[in-house]
Amino acid sequence: DSLKKFKRRLDKVISTDTIHTIYDKKLVFENVYRMLRRGGQVAFHFILDSCYYNFLTVLLEIPKFRKMYKAGFTPNMYPKEHRSVYYKQMLEEVGFRKVRSNMIEKTQPPLPNEEWRDLLYDGYKNKFEIPPEEVDEIKEEAFQIYVTRIEKDEEKYSYRVLMLSLLGVKPKSRRKSKRTVR
Repeated sequence: DSLKKFKRRLDKVISTDTIHTIYDKKLVFENVYRMLRRGGQVAFHFILDSCYYNFLTVLLEIPKFRKMYKAGFTPNMYPKEHRSVYYKQMLEEVGFRKVRSNMIEKTQPPLPNEEWRDLLYDGYKNKFEIPPEEVDEIKEEAFQIYVTRIEKDEEKYSYRVLMLSLLGVKPKSRRKSKRTVR
């Protein structure tokens, strides 16, 4: 209901780094389709997999970290079977045409260990209730978990994320349905 005023009002919709946080992506695609005018274009750019999410998943398997965790968590947020073809087909099912998809893997170059510890900590510190006197210990423990179980690149640690760019066009004319004559 809140989107009714936008029905067939938009020419373009661009979404960057948002869709991966929404569980029901098909509903998002359907809503965007309804908001677009005929001939309207859509561009989605979102995460398909992230070493940081994998890191958080591993941390939450450890009782000590699970007890300190205070944020929301979506299990299986990036299913391996949901890749480029899956989302391309989903966009086509909704009604988009000329759908193109492109997967891109981004890797951050290795940093010195101390910088990685700090970078990781900055990423998760607001999701956990960490007593101030335990910060250094938690930083080191989490860092060791990351480097031994998540990402390694030739003995240097890296940050990897798999992204998807998905483009589509709403048809300019209505499709005529094929009716069977009896």
